[in-house]
Amino acid sequence: MAKSHPKTSKPKAAKRSPFYQNSRVQAVFLVLVALAMYAQTLRFGLVLDDNMVITDHKTVQQGFAGIPALLTKDSFAGFDENYERANQRKTYRPISFISFAIEKQLFNNNAAVAHGVNAALYALTAVVLLLLLRRLFADADTSPTKDMLPFAVALLFTLHPVHTAVVANIKSRDEMFALLFALLSALFLFKHLRTNTVQHLALSLAALALALLSKESAVLMLPVICGLLYTFTKLDTKRLARLSLPYLGVTVAFLLIWFGLVGRVEEGLYAYRLHNPFVGASFAERTATGFMTLGAYMVKAIFPWTLSEGYTYNAWAVVSWDDGRAIAGLLATLGLLALAVMRFVKRDVMAFSILAFFTTLVIASNLFVYAGSMLGDRFLYTPSLFAILGLLWMLFDVFGASSKHFRALPVTVIVLLGAVSYTARGFMRLPDWQTDYKLLQSDYRASPESMMTARNYASQLILRAGRAQNDTERGVLLDEADAVIARGLQTDSTADPALYDLQTLSALQRRDYERAIMCANRALALDSTTRLAIHRKSIFKRNLASVYVSRGAQRINEEKLDAGVRDLQTALALNPNSENAYINLGMVYGRQKEYRKALTAFQAAYKINPESQIAQQYIFHIQQALQEEEAEKTAQP
Repeated sequence: MAKSHPKTSKPKAAKRSPFYQNSRVQAVFLVLVALAMYAQTLRFGLVLDDNMVITDHKTVQQGFAGIPALLTKDSFAGFDENYERANQRKTYRPISFISFAIEKQLFNNNAAVAHGVNAALYALTAVVLLLLLRRLFADADTSPTKDMLPFAVALLFTLHPVHTAVVANIKSRDEMFALLFALLSALFLFKHLRTNTVQHLALSLAALALALLSKESAVLMLPVICGLLYTFTKLDTKRLARLSLPYLGVTVAFLLIWFGLVGRVEEGLYAYRLHNPFVGASFAERTATGFMTLGAYMVKAIFPWTLSEGYTYNAWAVVSWDDGRAIAGLLATLGLLALAVMRFVKRDVMAFSILAFFTTLVIASNLFVYAGSMLGDRFLYTPSLFAILGLLWMLFDVFGASSKHFRALPVTVIVLLGAVSYTARGFMRLPDWQTDYKLLQSDYRASPESMMTARNYASQLILRAGRAQNDTERGVLLDEADAVIARGLQTDSTADPALYDLQTLSALQRRDYERAIMCANRALALDSTTRLAIHRKSIFKRNLASVYVSRGAQRINEEKLDAGVRDLQTALALNPNSENAYINLGMVYGRQKEYRKALTAFQAAYKINPESQIAQQYIFHIQQALQEEEAEKTAQP
């Protein structure tokens, strides 16, 4: 009889978690989505205000050597010094500026590297957000809430088209750093609550400090972190207060450093209507416009179809309480806040989302202080997270996520539709960020009433006209520029002297010197009443000098030598560093055989530009002519 062997059971294979329960798979997917979304930015250049923090920033251009100054001075000091704007404003955002200095040292202002860093930071933010949300909802009773909801929120946040204004704009890395470090601070805080380790608390406080050093608006994350503690823990009020104290201390310390180290000076340009439409506005107008702005942000946070950087004067105008948009914004704000207050005592996620949304938007609303822009897509970067969280929390609740009868199909369909529409809109918007011309062209078409957008777009058209291959192409571009300028002046003929200066440049390219001189004088006269940056008046004078140089050269070619010389001398009175004026003067004196005057003029041109081959050649020829003249005098009996 054969010996029986005991049966051995095979080890059971580990059951694989569904996609929506696997955090690693979710994280990898979000990284791939973020990088795929913004991979095209690697081909983009420096756009909009990127130059302010990179190529036009003296301290950043010092690379590693500039880091000490970036830690101890106003963050924009290195830029303001270039344009005589010292003491115009004071900000303290060393983290992003140090990153630019490091990139300068290692990659020499390579735009592809800078865009790659932004895309990588965005992907990292998506992952940290996912991990935080999974930690917050880890104790939820149902799987959809703790597994599917965090991924859905992180996915829609990653694809949100409003974020193109941050990720594609290198300068807005300060926004990215601020949110990334704030999310890390919250993640380490909740790890501290789970493990009760001092290391996690220290990391949380350090991350908050880095968020504050990235952008001062991160001070608004203090109440958000307190709100997270209240909503997602069962801590009593006393322990909540004790746990919040270190975070309050870090925030206060930052404010003391900010105000004590670099001070706080109101932006000088904000005293003028073009840069601050609230100048002269009444309290009623300011509040009405503020609530209208909040209403617009609510819509854009969920339905971001219209995207533009051109929400400046007068595209987003100051309104009164007779404007229906202001009343709608007020009612929507009060209604949501009332809902939040009613559900707050229940430690409800919807209440937290509403309060966090408005908390992080309070500065951008312009209700209390001017944020530097009437409306800005970039200001929705952090608030959009809480709008998505609140909306999806409500959606999951409606379809039974808190029970065993969760209807996953309709929720999945709605989330996918949102993801597809966000992706489509984002891909439509991103190509606009490739160049200044494309961005301004798109924004002008979206907001033709914006005077600053009109000015900047017209400037791009005139620059392109100067590089045109033929007169026909140049004429088309200048015609469009003139039309854009005319529309801006029709909106307000006194708000922006630079529009008249652009008319000067357009007329100069058309060789309409009389019109160019008239427009330049208008720009100078209007600028003297607004007293904006000193450097701008010098620009106007240099452009007027260029007109006199061109007209002087034409008159010389027409043998009107005396008139041409007068024009050139006028140009030098306006711009003593006009190389072309000196060269043309030298040529006239040379033709008149006044060689010593000619030599003086050419030497002045060479002093202005030692690399000028024309000046060097004429100096050589004039010196030869003088030698020949001296030789002739010597040879005479």
